[in-house]
Amino acid sequence: MLGVKALAGKALYGLACIVAAVVLVVSGVAYYGKKAVNSLGTSPNLSGGPSTGPMNILIIGLESRTYWDGTSVDHHIATITHIGTAADGNGGNAANTLILLHIFADGRKAVGFSIPRDAYVPMAGTMGFGASPSKIDNAYGYAMAQQITNDLTAHPSWSSAQRNLDGNYAGQNAEIQTVQALTGVTINKFVELNLVGYYNMAKVFGGIEACVFPWPGGNTPSGYLAKDANLSDPVVGGTTGGYGSGSEVVPGIQHLPPEQALAFVRNRHTVPGGDTGRTYRQQAVIDYVLNNLKTGGVLSDISKLNSLLSSAKEYVQLPRNWDLVQFGGEISGLTPSKIALTTLPTTGSETAPNGVGAVSTVDIPAIRRIVQRAFSAPPEAGITKPSSSAKGSTSGTSGNSVRSDTSSATKAPAKPAPTALPAAKVTVDVINNGAPAGTARNVLTALAARGYTAGTAGNPPAGTPAQSLTTVSYGAGAAVNAAAIAKYFGPGITVTASSSLTADHVVVTLGVATQAVPASLVGRAPTSQSSGSGSASSGSASSRSASSTSGAAHALTPQEKQWAAEAKAKYGIPCVY
Repeated sequence: MLGVKALAGKALYGLACIVAAVVLVVSGVAYYGKKAVNSLGTSPNLSGGPSTGPMNILIIGLESRTYWDGTSVDHHIATITHIGTAADGNGGNAANTLILLHIFADGRKAVGFSIPRDAYVPMAGTMGFGASPSKIDNAYGYAMAQQITNDLTAHPSWSSAQRNLDGNYAGQNAEIQTVQALTGVTINKFVELNLVGYYNMAKVFGGIEACVFPWPGGNTPSGYLAKDANLSDPVVGGTTGGYGSGSEVVPGIQHLPPEQALAFVRNRHTVPGGDTGRTYRQQAVIDYVLNNLKTGGVLSDISKLNSLLSSAKEYVQLPRNWDLVQFGGEISGLTPSKIALTTLPTTGSETAPNGVGAVSTVDIPAIRRIVQRAFSAPPEAGITKPSSSAKGSTSGTSGNSVRSDTSSATKAPAKPAPTALPAAKVTVDVINNGAPAGTARNVLTALAARGYTAGTAGNPPAGTPAQSLTTVSYGAGAAVNAAAIAKYFGPGITVTASSSLTADHVVVTLGVATQAVPASLVGRAPTSQSSGSGSASSGSASSRSASSTSGAAHALTPQEKQWAAEAKAKYGIPCVY
């Protein structure tokens, strides 16, 4: 019998169509109007904040073989897509696809990172279920299970469908908080799609076009693949589940029906590079979808648009009150060549305790540096940088908050800018609301070494849920000092005025994202590991070329060059392995 890992591995399928789902929905605006499109958002998570401007979007591909109400997918769909059903014991509720996408200020440039599903990180927002570190994709299922259990007591009259939907909301919240804790950036919006949603979206398009190079055989950085091994990924263990996606492709340009479109982006077993190699297929589908929207007649076909929006409403989860009409207008110029996608690095592997099993280890400080550096400016030279006022809105909160990473101009330039108080005149308290024990005291000691007056280090009131990101609040007169302190914890830290604090007083509340005293606060130089990881933030659209998808590229044959030229010209897609 196959283990849970083998089954779960089949479901990291969704980069292409989860991103595409957002674009698809907003592209149909002209035919359906604002009310119809904006009714798609139903989740209470991240329902506030602006709908446009620079923002961080978490794209979630849910492994679940159920619908949002807990009903298992029917046997027919499970059979033709080879995903199995919950009734058969396949799958769970793990967020096996996680893409953190940053949209820059003008909406015409984006950079994103695929987060390895087995990354071993601290959990946040799981309400105590799975409190120990675990695979990052487990946060969703842990919180969902705990919320359903809570609802059985708190809402005994609720139906199973109500409990499952509420559980999904809790899972979304936990996954958002856990990714925030890993990356150190605030997430503003999210988009979520499940396995059946991908299949149904592909049906609207009548499948996809793909261009595949045959693998010549030989060594790659991730191991050995035999000649043409990438053309087939047979299912082992039954037609409704097991090992293998069921993908069957041929060399060259071809049309893939919906079930094969799903298998194409799920195959990680026989493509060069495994999980990494699979992302190139997913990115090629993004290119096809965006190109097809402009040239394939989807937007002029009322029946297709109706199917598209119906599928999105049933299978996609979005924050309510996210104005997709506004958002769609802003990103209308976001073409495939303007989206840079890459994968965050791992540092090794180990077997984790508590039944978690095999995991990928990660350097959390290095990942934060990679993500925050990439999100602070567009990824390619020659692209106009977002204004300083835009950079400070990464976290998407509004009001009178002061951002540690912004120097935005005030609306009244003649008004004198606030000045910093001498550090000794500012008293600082540190509250530990998610960091390891002792971190608050250590942070306070480090701030005192910087000249600040040490107040107290302690914990929040009993029962206060842990927070994912560190925040800073201040009393009258200490705004500039608070912003300076926040910079030690990285960009995007929320700094907020508080009427409950006395003048010249600052409170730092540590979240799960702060696992130790920041190196910049104690004066240490960045670790040597950052130099090796920094390249991960430099990914661009060119990374989708054939030469980089192979891991150890070979010279293209004349036939392959012809395929590549025709695919790009007709379908707007790269050829991939």
